[in-house]
Amino acid sequence: MAARPSLAAVATLGALIAFTVTAPDPQAATAEVLRVLLALTVPHMLVIGWLGRRAR
Repeated sequence: MAARPSLAAVATLGALIAFTVTAPDPQAATAEVLRVLLALTVPHMLVIGWLGRRAR
């Protein structure tokens, strides 16, 4: 069941790495990639933390 989401995550990570490597300014591209990853990860962590506290 986790194969498709895992494949999607790996493909997204590959695309972000390719975007960074091929960018004319890799430092600015790395900053943008980190912003995207934080925008996706932080809300997920907050929801998981909230659900964990609520389950106790």
